[in-house]
Amino acid sequence: MKIPHPRLAAALMPVVLGAAAAIVIAAMTGAPRPGGSALEAAVQPSVVVLNCPGKQQVRPSQIVLACADGNAYLSGLHWTTWGSAAYGTGTWRINDCTPYCAKGTFHSFTALAVLWRTAPLPQHPDLRYYTRITMILPGTHCYWAAGKRTCYPVTYTEALWDQTANGLPVSQ
Repeated sequence: MKIPHPRLAAALMPVVLGAAAAIVIAAMTGAPRPGGSALEAAVQPSVVVLNCPGKQQVRPSQIVLACADGNAYLSGLHWTTWGSAAYGTGTWRINDCTPYCAKGTFHSFTALAVLWRTAPLPQHPDLRYYTRITMILPGTHCYWAAGKRTCYPVTYTEALWDQTANGLPVSQ
């Protein structure tokens, strides 16, 4: 077997890692695999993700993860699957807040995003919303700021914005 050129192998690594991560997360969440059958898609209820003000979104191009100040978000999102789990790619942007957030620098990382763990959306019986996000950072996931190196794990999971936990209304 011929071994590919090292640069080609390095370029393909994010794709390979992303596919493997999607399969593992789908197995963990019980979600259908990406590219699941049309029947699976047809019988699934509608699923949304809530943005910071609680507005329902389907396949958004951006998701703010730090709702209080906007210092962490995903942008340029392209979704391959949207159902009981959603799989997409984009760019994670995070502010180093050095020396403080208003003067900080945003750092960008290629990211694979998986939205999962759906729950019924209060006051909308036929609608579910994603409550968790797992980000997979297949490439570089470190930056330098003020002489300090900060690195993030390759896989990172957190709860998504959930106004319903605070009893706040959810808008359409």
